[in-house]
Amino acid sequence: MVQGGERGASTSVLEHGSRNSSSRKAIFDAQQKKVQEEKKTQEDRKIQESKKTQYGAWGPVLKNKQNFVNMHIF
Repeated sequence: MVQGGERGASTSVLEHGSRNSSSRKAIFDAQQKKVQEEKKTQEDRKIQESKKTQYGAWGPVLKNKQNFVNMHIF
């Protein structure tokens, strides 16, 4: 039987007011940095995908049939 102020080991969680403002700010900043990195990664993936599909089967060098013909005319 638990009496008064005794607590079990499973309830040894920090109280809401026990964190100081600098540690809360550090945690918030770390979370925001992680979110920004994830957004940047997603944007980079979208840019890479759009570059891959921009010229279709001709690719970035040949670009299209007309460009291919123009490259090989003497």
